[in-house]
Amino acid sequence: MAKKGKKKGKGGGKAKKKSGKREDEMSLKEAIMAFQIQVKEKTSEELQFEIKGLKEKNKRYQERNARLKDEQFIHIKTLLRQAKEQEQELEQKEVYNSEHVEQALKEKWDAGRTEEESLDELRLKIARTDQDYGQLRAEVDFWTSYKSFGADEHKTQIHLLETELEDMQTNFDDMCAHLKKQLDAAKMEVKSHMDRCMAEQKYLASEKAMGKLDPISVQEVHENEWLKNEAEIHRAQEQHLRERLEDLERENLEIISELLDCRQEDLKISRNFYMTQFVDNDALIDENMADMDLKQMSVYKDGGSTPDVFTPAQMAIEDRPRSAMQAAVEDKVFSIMPPQEELDEDEEEENDEDQDAYNLEKDMEYLHLGPLEVKLLCVTGEKKPIYEMDAREEIVDGTRPDLTVTRPRWPVQTPMLRAALEITPSDVTLPSTSPESIAA
Repeated sequence: MAKKGKKKGKGGGKAKKKSGKREDEMSLKEAIMAFQIQVKEKTSEELQFEIKGLKEKNKRYQERNARLKDEQFIHIKTLLRQAKEQEQELEQKEVYNSEHVEQALKEKWDAGRTEEESLDELRLKIARTDQDYGQLRAEVDFWTSYKSFGADEHKTQIHLLETELEDMQTNFDDMCAHLKKQLDAAKMEVKSHMDRCMAEQKYLASEKAMGKLDPISVQEVHENEWLKNEAEIHRAQEQHLRERLEDLERENLEIISELLDCRQEDLKISRNFYMTQFVDNDALIDENMADMDLKQMSVYKDGGSTPDVFTPAQMAIEDRPRSAMQAAVEDKVFSIMPPQEELDEDEEEENDEDQDAYNLEKDMEYLHLGPLEVKLLCVTGEKKPIYEMDAREEIVDGTRPDLTVTRPRWPVQTPMLRAALEITPSDVTLPSTSPESIAA
C-alpha cells in the first residue's frame, strides 16, 4: 500500500508538471494569438480608414460627375441653340458649290498641316527642355551628394594638408634659425680668427718695426701706449668722480632745504623767508607758499570744529611734519584754552578765563614781532691751488728692463689726479641763499 501511495504521489507530481507546461504553452499561444489579433485589428483599422477615405473620394467624384452632367446638359443646350442658329444662317445664305467645298477643305488641310508643324516644333522644344533639365538635375544630384559625402572628405584632406603645411613651415623656420645660428657662429669664428690673425700680424709687424727703430723712437712708442692706457683710466675715474660730485651736491641741497624748512616751521611766521608781516584780515597773494598762522588752528574756530574747506597753503602745512617748537606751542595753547561747552556751563569761571586769555596773549607775543630778520644758511667754498711739477725732471724708465734710456717725467700721475680731484663737502661752493637772491 505504501508503494502504491508513493507511485500515486509520483504520478501526481508528473501530472502537475505537465499541467504547468501546458499552461505555459497555452499562455505563449495566447500571447501569439493576442499579438495576431492586435495586428489584425490594426490592419482592420487601417482598412477602415482607407475605406473611409475611398468613400469620401467616391462622394467627391459623384458630386463632380453630377456637376459635370449639369454642365454637359447646359453645353448640349448651347450647342443645339448654336446649331439652330447656324441652320437659320445657312438657310438665309446662298448655297455653296463644290469649289467652295474644295477651297474649305484645302484651307482645313493647310490649317491641320500648320498645326502639326507647330506641334512638332513644340515637341522638339519639350525634348530639348527635358534634356537640359536632366543635365541640371544630374549636376544638382552630384553637388548634393558631394555636400553630403565628398565635402567632409575634402575638408578632412584640406585640414590634413594645412597641418602638414604648418609642420613644414615650422620645420623650415627651425632649419632657417639653426642655419642662421650656424652662419652667425661661423662668421663670428671667422671674424675672431681674422682679428686674432690681424692682431698677431700687427704685433709681429710692430715687433719687427720696433726692432729696426732706434731706442728713442721705441721709448716714444712705449710712452704713447702708456698715455693711451692712462687716458682711459683717467676718463673712467673722471666719470666716477663726476657722479659722486653730483650725488654730494644733491645731498647738500636736500639738507639745506630741510634746514630752511625746519627754521621756517620753528619761527611760526605766515609768509616766505623775506621780511613781511600781515594783519589778520589781509589776503595772501601766493597760495603756494608754505604759511602757518595760529589763527588757522582748529582751536580758534567756533566750537572747535574743523573747517570743511582748506586752502592749498593749509593743506601743505598739514602735510609737513611738526617741529619741536610748534608741538610745544600747540600743546601749551590747547592746555590753556578751555572748551566752549565748559564756558557756557560755568559762568563763575570768567575771571579765570580772562586770566588764561591774558596769559595766552603774553605767551603768543613773540609771534607778532613785525618784520622778520631771517637768518639763512650760507655755504662757501675755498679754492685750492694746483701745484705743477717740473717737467724737466728725468727718471729712469722701468717699463722695460732692457732699456736704460732716461726720459722726461710725465707731469700728470694717477695719484696726482686723485689728490687733485678729491672732493669733500666743505670744498663745494653753492649759490648764495641771501634774502636778495631768494627775492630775485
